[in-house]
Amino acid sequence: LAMEAAMLKQWYRQQETSAESLAVSQLVRDAAAKLLAAEQASPAIADPVTPEAAARKLADLAQLRDSLNRDLGSFLAAHEFTSYFLCDKEATIVASSQAELLGKSQIEEYRGFVRAALKGQTTVSAPFKSVSAIKNADGVLQYNVPTMFVAAPVRDSTFQVVAAIAFRI
Repeated sequence: LAMEAAMLKQWYRQQETSAESLAVSQLVRDAAAKLLAAEQASPAIADPVTPEAAARKLADLAQLRDSLNRDLGSFLAAHEFTSYFLCDKEATIVASSQAELLGKSQIEEYRGFVRAALKGQTTVSAPFKSVSAIKNADGVLQYNVPTMFVAAPVRDSTFQVVAAIAFRI
């Protein structure tokens, strides 16, 4: 039993190290900065917004998200992560390899590990039922299947936590 416990601790640490290395990468830090700036650039509700300006903002955000998805693809595969999401300090998902998560905020099942990452701590979640679709071995999308995430803080150039990135294990 001691051997299994030691192996599990090593696996957890390996997941945390992989997530940390991605979170501190220039690729993730730059993408997070651009996405967060684009999200914050939205005008106040009372401000008049032309349809063209709104469409341009949505197109810019989609392009930033697509770029991050593409750039992270090989990293996800290399570290055997199946998906990811990036959330801002309010725990709102601003980028994800799963489009159904975009814009969702304060997801109950994600709260613990996201909160830890936003406080600067890398953590592996306990297993829980998935809230988004996961492909099974046959490629069929399923909900409510066991899943786990590893989450890490994303820091700006002054080393302040500005976001959290989480990877599905």
